[in-house]
Amino acid sequence: MKPPLARREDLVVKQMADETLVYQVRQHRAHCLNRAAALIWQFCDGTRTLTDLAGVLRRETNLPADERVVALGVEELAKAGLLETDVLPSADAARLSRRQLVARLGATLAILPVVLSVTAPKAAAAASSPPGPAGPPGPQGPQGPQGPAGTPGAKGAAGTPGATGATGATGATGATGATGATGATGATGPQGPPGPQGPPGGGF
Repeated sequence: MKPPLARREDLVVKQMADETLVYQVRQHRAHCLNRAAALIWQFCDGTRTLTDLAGVLRRETNLPADERVVALGVEELAKAGLLETDVLPSADAARLSRRQLVARLGATLAILPVVLSVTAPKAAAAASSPPGPAGPPGPQGPQGPQGPAGTPGAKGAAGTPGATGATGATGATGATGATGATGATGATGPQGPPGPQGPPGGGF
């Protein structure tokens, strides 16, 4: 088997925690690769042999992977259309099932590469299909943190002065006050000088 080469064009790839999702845009096919399959696909650069890829798988997973495990993964990737090179099934992988391979290697299922594929509906077909029933509402999420205070608004313009109110009615005249007490009699002034003496009277 010649060194496999991964297909990279017209793909949308999203890395998850333990899986890698690959979507083929032209074929409208989606693939879910477990960690072992994703590692093999990632390092299929057309130069690494199955032995090289087995070493990468052992180094990254700390599991006893060998060429038979890698060959199984390469064939899974080829069936999914994720390789540029044509891959012929190996004799060992054709004869052994996954469980038989695990039993022979004494490994766990986590070491085996798995590629799950599904054909996504095209846009026209998806639009013609009736929508399914709405699911129940999900639980309410936690309240988010309080946002920062907004900037104070601009000061409004002064209002127009109101009209002067009408003059009120004149109030009633108040009552006349009581007469005050008579003041004390003033002191007698000084006697004036005697008047001039009159002329003597005429004789008869």
